[in-house]
Amino acid sequence: MINNNLPKSKKELRIFAKELRSSFDIAEISKKIVINFLNNFQPSKNNPKIALYFPFGSELDTTLLFKNKEFDFFLPKTEKDFNMNFFHYQLGDELIINKYGIKEPKITTPVFNFDAIIVPALLADKNFYRLGYGGGYYDRFLKKYPNPSYIFVPEKLFVEELPIDKNDIQCDFIVTENNFYNRC
Repeated sequence: MINNNLPKSKKELRIFAKELRSSFDIAEISKKIVINFLNNFQPSKNNPKIALYFPFGSELDTTLLFKNKEFDFFLPKTEKDFNMNFFHYQLGDELIINKYGIKEPKITTPVFNFDAIIVPALLADKNFYRLGYGGGYYDRFLKKYPNPSYIFVPEKLFVEELPIDKNDIQCDFIVTENNFYNRC
């Protein structure tokens, strides 16, 4: 856990986290985090619905989960009003690149209730807050549609405390290469 000499502002923290993350072996860390999630995730039913992001740049590779045929997957699509909806996705379905360069599914019927939402994060803290990219899409979605939320983050980007504001939503779980933290 990083504690000392962290930048104070969210903007500076984003720059810091991106630079640090670019030095990691993301493929190896992603594999370990996905294995840790699969070993600890306890769905309440068969064929659980998993909402997750399609990785962009040096983000953790959540697509490793697509190999699990027991899950139904859903990817986000951002809307013009800064909201986001999730749509069903199967490996091999066509994806469209949005204005941010992120792959999104074609529009079908949106789904709002999940067994797990895996949220992207640059940093996470021991209070179960995360630092995202600053758009607030996931915070707005989770506020409107509370679902069990999971932060996948490298151990070296798990910090003592992040600056938060009134729009930031606490997540329920943090999954690192070595640990599985549960807020409940």
